[in-house]
Amino acid sequence: MTSSLRTNSTGPTHAHARRDRLDAVRSAAPRAGIFLDFDGTLAPIVPRPEAARLATGARPVLRRLAAAYGLVAVVSGRPTDDLKSRIGVAGVHCVGLYGLDATPPTSALRDAVPQARLIAEPVAGAWVEDKGATVAVHYRQSPNRADARIALRAALEELAASSALVLGEGKMVFELFAAGALGKGTVVQHMALERDLGALMVAGDDLADLDSFHAARRLQTGGRSAVTVAVTGPESPASLLREADVKVQGPSGLVDLLRGLLSGRAR
Repeated sequence: MTSSLRTNSTGPTHAHARRDRLDAVRSAAPRAGIFLDFDGTLAPIVPRPEAARLATGARPVLRRLAAAYGLVAVVSGRPTDDLKSRIGVAGVHCVGLYGLDATPPTSALRDAVPQARLIAEPVAGAWVEDKGATVAVHYRQSPNRADARIALRAALEELAASSALVLGEGKMVFELFAAGALGKGTVVQHMALERDLGALMVAGDDLADLDSFHAARRLQTGGRSAVTVAVTGPESPASLLREADVKVQGPSGLVDLLRGLLSGRAR
């Protein structure tokens, strides 16, 4: 039986080095942090966000990690309350909307909601999710996703420019943010420094997770041990795969890796 974990390397020396980083996180458990994304990382991607559920075996593993590690945090674009209800594990810190959950939405974002709906309306299968601190436009259910992406991107870029907003892109979704908004990397870096973590692991599956990966690199430069994990699938962004130390296949592969952080050498 083959392992679902792959190191981002072509040679055994680099492979061992990256496995050693995972083992360094496990060895430093009381002062180590584990930062995880939710959709596509802990939970399989589904057509509608409200249908998402944790991968099989994830909840008991998270419960054990929370008891053994200095910090286990899930940082997601979902609202915090929604995230907490889906995780359902005491001791796991849930940070929603990329750390913006406690930030009042700007007037520009409020004004952008009806405009985003007008943009999405003529695109079959597209719909708008008003998250308060961000505005998401989904097109996963569009019959022609490539055409939908082109149409939405052009119109949303124009809306962002005219409203002084920032447009982000993820898997079959665009998202509007206030200029200068926090990102996942800011959340990861702040929590790691606040808790004086000596080691950390960051896992994610989408473009927004690159910000977390970059934060891990900055912390590593500051003397902390860090490892980045890409949770791969058919929609994996190439840029995320290039930046990852380790790759696992889907949420089930991540659950296997997390089990390895609880006993023996990290798998």
